[in-house]
Amino acid sequence: MEDAKGREICHLKLTRVRKKLSQSELAERRFCCAPSPPIKLCGSARDDRRKYMAQKIDEVTMAALDLSIEERAQLAGKLLLSLDEPSESEVENLWLEEAERRLKEFHEGSVRGIPADDVFRRAMDDIS
Repeated sequence: MEDAKGREICHLKLTRVRKKLSQSELAERRFCCAPSPPIKLCGSARDDRRKYMAQKIDEVTMAALDLSIEERAQLAGKLLLSLDEPSESEVENLWLEEAERRLKEFHEGSVRGIPADDVFRRAMDDIS
């Protein structure tokens, strides 16, 4: 059984985690929509988080059920599509594979490099 000080520390950690999640969720929605990494909580903080999430899921479910059938279908489609989005680490791995493929092609001579001055000049021409 946890002592009062231990519960207080867990609750402080949970409060910090909730604040960080809010900021990270905002950043994810703006930039990559990747899911947040799992959070490891201790004791009563973990139970509080489960209760909080269960309550939020119930609230969202009730709000969704109040939507029209067309709106629910649209929401369901968005939720299903969100399950197909790669995680941040998967995106990083895909970009790493792409960079390695391009470097290999360059070393093999199947593609040629473009001088940076030409690239920047073309970019400036495209935006002006």
